[in-house]
Amino acid sequence: MVRERWQRKHGPEQLIEGGLSDPYALYVVDLDADGDLDVTVTSFFEQKAFWYANDGSGGFGSQQLVADEFSSIQSVYPGDFDGDGDPDLVVSAGAFSKVAWYSNDGSGGFGAQQPLSLSYLIWACDVRAADIDGDSDIDIFVANKLGRLSHAWFENDGTGAFSAAIPISTWVATSREIDAADLDGDGDLDIVTSGSSGGEFAWERNPGTNPWVSDTDGDGLDDGDEVHVHGSDPNLIDTDGDGLEDGDEVNIHGTDPSSIDTDQDGLSDPDEVANLYGTSALNPDTDADGLLDGDEVLVLGTDPTNEDSDGDLILDADEDSDDDGLSNALELYTWETDPLDPDTDGDGLSDGDEIVAGTDPLDPNDPGPDPVPGSATFIGLGDLAGGGNHSIAFSVSGDGSTVVGFSVSASGIEAFRWTSDGGMVGLGDLPGGNFSSNARGVSADGSVIVGGSYDALGLAPFGWTSGGGMIKLGVAGLSAGSSAIAVSDDGETVVGWGEFPPQSPWSYWICCVGLRWTGDLGSLGAWVAEEIVPSFATDVSADGSMIVGVGTTDYTCGGSDYCGEEAFRWTSGGGLEGLGDFPGGFPSSASAVSGDGSTIVGSSEEVHDDVFIWDAGNGMRLLSQVLTAQGADLTGWELREATDVSNDGLVIVGWGVNPSGEAEAWHAVLGALLSVPLMGPIGAILLCAVLGSVGLRELHG
Repeated sequence: MVRERWQRKHGPEQLIEGGLSDPYALYVVDLDADGDLDVTVTSFFEQKAFWYANDGSGGFGSQQLVADEFSSIQSVYPGDFDGDGDPDLVVSAGAFSKVAWYSNDGSGGFGAQQPLSLSYLIWACDVRAADIDGDSDIDIFVANKLGRLSHAWFENDGTGAFSAAIPISTWVATSREIDAADLDGDGDLDIVTSGSSGGEFAWERNPGTNPWVSDTDGDGLDDGDEVHVHGSDPNLIDTDGDGLEDGDEVNIHGTDPSSIDTDQDGLSDPDEVANLYGTSALNPDTDADGLLDGDEVLVLGTDPTNEDSDGDLILDADEDSDDDGLSNALELYTWETDPLDPDTDGDGLSDGDEIVAGTDPLDPNDPGPDPVPGSATFIGLGDLAGGGNHSIAFSVSGDGSTVVGFSVSASGIEAFRWTSDGGMVGLGDLPGGNFSSNARGVSADGSVIVGGSYDALGLAPFGWTSGGGMIKLGVAGLSAGSSAIAVSDDGETVVGWGEFPPQSPWSYWICCVGLRWTGDLGSLGAWVAEEIVPSFATDVSADGSMIVGVGTTDYTCGGSDYCGEEAFRWTSGGGLEGLGDFPGGFPSSASAVSGDGSTIVGSSEEVHDDVFIWDAGNGMRLLSQVLTAQGADLTGWELREATDVSNDGLVIVGWGVNPSGEAEAWHAVLGALLSVPLMGPIGAILLCAVLGSVGLRELHG
């Protein structure tokens, strides 16, 4: 036995009706206009809807029938459907899918059923009533448990005459419950529903359109397409208020009816559609010069349809309109400075000088992270005694204390080790061959040095320690004609180049293909010959996680021998990333990376008077400009190569032509590194990586 009950707080239950079979749904509403709340309920197995009058004190009268023409009765809900001020009732039933409403005479007397046309609804469950279309009368909506439509609503004409079922598109499997509320705050009642299987519930936005007209606002777009396809307002002929009708934007111009500037170039759709500037409303950079059309028209005054407005063979983006050392594109999109004002913040320093020095070009009071004048240093390292005036520095230890390379001594070309205390010292060579050695890499503390020297068989990789001197590194399967070029901080990971005997037509190195190996001395791990692409690994970070070098990006560019070469960095997690062209648009080659991978240095084979420094925040810059801005004196020097950088990125070594016209190793110390917003990646490179394994553990024994 099931009973209807109500209960005062902390008091005994108050029985309303006993003996009902499976009461299924109920609602509380004043049905007889006496100012107190009555109760209406459905009984599933009795297939009836009743109501009980409240005497105002919580006492309820006998059962009063509302409807008994249903099979598998489900839900009951009140609403003034005929506009007479009295709450009528709507009832739903699952079997034979029936929904009908009953008119209230004002005293709780209900008339005959008035069924709704359910069309393809199969099992009507929960039923609700609200003003769905905003016309001030009460409509009906229902959850449909079975069939291809999970919800529908019925438009009331204000007199209680309802339309056929109007589909609500949101699908929830076996929909049982439904309700309406303004969920998006637009003033229209939206639909929310849940299903009895699949754990789903969802809501459908009410666009507030006319259910009898497919194009409510008459803009040439169906209401459904405006809501679900274009994101425009089906009640507004011009959603974005740009003067172009939504239908014209979609069907004629191809623009976005919900955005006044479809291509986000700073020029409005109507201006571009009207061809005021000759630009495309669908292309933010009509002339593909690297500048947004709006910036060309409204900021620079250049021609957005001509990549080189002044015909000087320099792209508008690469021009430096205010002569501050920064291109128009860099000022607009990287530093956000004024490309027509050389000193955006008016602090007496040009924007370009501030970027090089590390100060903020947008803050006149910001001293920035640059050091005081004179804090950067630059010196030549001289050469070994007895030979010619010639030296090249290739690597610096992680702590910046030790520099290695080669110089011409009395014996010939000889590897050297330089420290500020001991100066330049020769390291000798491998026995058995012509005297020649070249130090290319050094560990963090300067205790392990690697490079190449000639023995009886030819060029071979070597390792050097102060205790053990110079020994040959054996790499199984590696033919003569190879060299070690870098070593990790701990002296355990070595990078080099060479050739392996051919295993197949494509299983050998050609030209300069990078090699990274770790492991026990003399053992070669599995190596893979991939697509043959000219590339060269030049350095590895302190922990062995990053490799830098140079690769080929374009085989068809023509021009010089180095056309298409670009510096790269590689990590196991991030893969290969191109670092861009050397300033001025020349090929670039990375020589070294700092211990944490944050700073990379290198040069260009086509530029003979400067080198570059790269970090993720600033991209690629000329090292001479950075040093000069920090107080170093480079008078008379041409920097030919930057070959290595310390772990903290502050000490950089390389070689150049000194004021006397001789090749000489140099040593530079920066006052500080910059910390600025990131620039995006520039390009990608093809790399052939061949992996093997060898280490330097014997050097420490």
